[in-house]
Amino acid sequence: MSDLDLIQEYISTKSDKVAYQIVDKYRKFVFSIAFRYSGSYDDADDIAQEAFIKIFENISKFQGRSSFKTWIYRITVNTFLASKKKRSISNTLQQVEIDDIENMVKANSSTPQEELEFKELNERFIEALNSLPKQQREVFSLRYFDEMKYEEISQLLGLTVGGLKANYYHAIKKLTKLLK
Repeated sequence: MSDLDLIQEYISTKSDKVAYQIVDKYRKFVFSIAFRYSGSYDDADDIAQEAFIKIFENISKFQGRSSFKTWIYRITVNTFLASKKKRSISNTLQQVEIDDIENMVKANSSTPQEELEFKELNERFIEALNSLPKQQREVFSLRYFDEMKYEEISQLLGLTVGGLKANYYHAIKKLTKLLK
């Protein structure tokens, strides 16, 4: 079922089943955004829950001028910003915490040496990513981690596709240099 079909069905029926389908489809995406902005699992969880409440309260206002995913992204970021004002959450963009790295290491490594090397590489990657200018980090994260198209990112950030491509290119170039 397409996003527009899900939206229309939810608006007409207010069905919990349809709501769960929407949440299930976008749960990881929303949490990822919330975590990247808040830098905390607990805050990200609260922000994601609040974002979904706002999504369902305002779903009838979705006009389709952008993709549903872009609309959800904007609501999630706005929810973070409102939360930040209320609770003074620090504005650090983070991709992965040490616990996540350890879980990835265990899933992708077979020897203790491989685990150590993988963990060190991921820590270096996080450090390199956090050293990028905010706009490059944001464009890189949306394109690479969230797999958004340049057109969606353009609508979201209000930048030209050419500018986004330049930011993405420079982010990759800097990350490559920092990780050599």
